[in-house]
Amino acid sequence: MLAGDVGVSAGQSDMSESSYAWVPELSAVIVGDIAYNDVHAALMESTPETRKGWIATLEEVQSRNPQVVVASHRKADAVNDASSLAKTIEYVELGDKLLSADPRPSLAEFVAQMVGGNPTRANVSTPIYGGVIQGLQ
Repeated sequence: MLAGDVGVSAGQSDMSESSYAWVPELSAVIVGDIAYNDVHAALMESTPETRKGWIATLEEVQSRNPQVVVASHRKADAVNDASSLAKTIEYVELGDKLLSADPRPSLAEFVAQMVGGNPTRANVSTPIYGGVIQGLQ
């Protein structure tokens, strides 16, 4: 490791408390499950509170202004840049809007909006499974 590498306890991510590695010399973060890079994000065990916490974690990582962001959930050809942080925030915000709606959408409506709003993301089974676990029918 380079001098100055820091392991950072970051709080909420997709399903649990997380941490990431910050390498200031490279302006790089290795974020694991905090950000998803063009892959549908796991919302299945989330609540309105944990989704807000996840967004706060993403914003904290963004505050370091990294140039390189390595996510564990990513397409093989995805560019490892900071755009995955903003795009994950947008994804979680859309999921939160739908899952917090009253009335809640049907499973088909939820999947259609998550996939339609994110047409290049891989693993369409993730929003299907997430919607089922969240109790959508």
